[in-house]
Amino acid sequence: MGEKSISEKLVSIMQELSQFEISETQLLVAIIKKNISDLIEKNMKSLESEFESSCEYYGRNSIDHQEDKKQILDGYRAEFENIASKFEEQYMNVTLELQESQSNQKIAITNMKKVIDSKAKYMKSEEYKGFLSKLSEIEIKRDRASSKEEYDSIVDYLDQVQDPVSIYNTKIDAFAKKYVDYCAIETACIERLKKLNERVETAIGSVMQFDIGKLAVANKKSIFSIFTKLLNKISGAKKFEKEYILKKKSNLEKIKESTAGIMEEISNETIGIIYSLGEVKQEINQAFSEAV
Repeated sequence: MGEKSISEKLVSIMQELSQFEISETQLLVAIIKKNISDLIEKNMKSLESEFESSCEYYGRNSIDHQEDKKQILDGYRAEFENIASKFEEQYMNVTLELQESQSNQKIAITNMKKVIDSKAKYMKSEEYKGFLSKLSEIEIKRDRASSKEEYDSIVDYLDQVQDPVSIYNTKIDAFAKKYVDYCAIETACIERLKKLNERVETAIGSVMQFDIGKLAVANKKSIFSIFTKLLNKISGAKKFEKEYILKKKSNLEKIKESTAGIMEEISNETIGIIYSLGEVKQEINQAFSEAV
């Protein structure tokens, strides 16, 4: 492939990168945000439905317990949103790393293109033509050497001669490696964002593990159901308070402790991700500096 073709290919890659930044990254983030929102609302609807079913089971009118309902639902929502905020912090940090990797890819490609263009220009210059002409003359002298000593001397000299174009090639290789290395970071960030969806579902679902569980509502036609309704008419208010409201509020305290641990785990994970990527970037830049 000619230098011009390579240069044109690099321009095409830059255009593709710009398009990816606009569409793919935004799409990934939008999917995660919607997934988090949908999961929270799904669980909130489940909790609200459970509250209404419990009121019915204990023969209570939910209108008379709106304050308890609000307190319980608000408590659960707060814990869901606390977890969500930590995931948002993580995906925003990963997204920034992703965008930085794409930016560094474009910088590497831009610089590579500049070096390729400069190399092509230099190879057409009178200076380089003069170098090749002089090199050719020395090679002719080597081929016409009258003694082994003269031949070996010229060969040693030629071995030490550096083609000026090699400097350009070294830089091109260094920028190409830098581009590939930042592509690897980009891929790692994308995979991390994709896995976040699964992580979010697991973490938010863990909030519900302290739930007292759905009430086993008996068949309305059964003798047991009729007997239960009679009992609940007599002592439903006390039983509802003791067996549902107080347990639910107690669950919330356990959930707060659990959520604190989950939030700390996510925060530490985020710090670890950024630290690891920082080390990788440092290694990339160090290798690049040594190469050029």
